[in-house]
Amino acid sequence: MKTSIILDESLKVPFAEIHAQSVTSEISRLKELIENDFVPLRLCGYDKDFAVKLLPSQIMCIYSVNKKVYAQTKDAIFEIKQRLYEIEELIPQLGLDKFIRISNSEIVNFDFVEKFDMSLTGTIGLHFKNGERTFVSRRYVKKICTSLGLK
Repeated sequence: MKTSIILDESLKVPFAEIHAQSVTSEISRLKELIENDFVPLRLCGYDKDFAVKLLPSQIMCIYSVNKKVYAQTKDAIFEIKQRLYEIEELIPQLGLDKFIRISNSEIVNFDFVEKFDMSLTGTIGLHFKNGERTFVSRRYVKKICTSLGLK
């Protein structure tokens, strides 16, 4: 998609125009994001006394353990103050389709998944690029297969 910025000192309020052949879901989402003062999803992770801004491209997975939510990057694990369902609700609004819920306690960024272990009966094993491994809950197997075009 081509973009351009045209500066006009006579304008009091900035405005945006979208030129397209037809209105697609992508165009509609873009319009909605512009109208709602789009702010990219950034999670604030906590490492003891420090707060760290986390971009979605840094996050491998988000999971909950003992009623606490954590975001794992390739280098560290950070505690997140939002609940898992709150984070999941933000994903479609911002078009972050690479994040998919794989169980009641985990959301995975599929950009970090290297391979899928389909040999297990009733579930799928996910192997991350850093060598770690997790499993898709049976309840979410069909959703994962559909969204990734597997089986």
